[in-house]
Amino acid sequence: MKDLCGKCNICCIIYRIDKKQLSWRDTDKAKGEVCDKLINDRCVRYKDRPKACRNYECLWLQLLPHNKWPIEYRPDKLGINVTTMRDESDKFIFKIEELEEGKINFDNLSPEADSFLKSIFELEKQQKGDTQVEIHFFGQNKGHKITQNK
Repeated sequence: MKDLCGKCNICCIIYRIDKKQLSWRDTDKAKGEVCDKLINDRCVRYKDRPKACRNYECLWLQLLPHNKWPIEYRPDKLGINVTTMRDESDKFIFKIEELEEGKINFDNLSPEADSFLKSIFELEKQQKGDTQVEIHFFGQNKGHKITQNK
């Protein structure tokens, strides 16, 4: 894990990885399962980690070189993770995942979560082409599409 991640290791926990990518296991790594190669908050296979791990890019880390988001927005501190992806029709998607129940409570958002979500919508407005924001609440498999006028 990069030093920039600090003690954040959310990506090593929340994603499912197919056993075909895990040379050291006979089973898939389940969503929500702590990776068995995460030891003392560090990936012991970081240099030769699976393709799924190499391809993952935390939006907080992506924006860090541009000094866009404070440390309070880091996934482990905020309890909210954001990834970006393109779907089969080339639509740009912001996937916002609630890592702890109640972190995205629109009736009672923390100042950090409120500012963070506003930042996501501002980034979404800046994207060219078709874009979408999805919110995945804790414990739910299906995302909720959020739309706004550009």
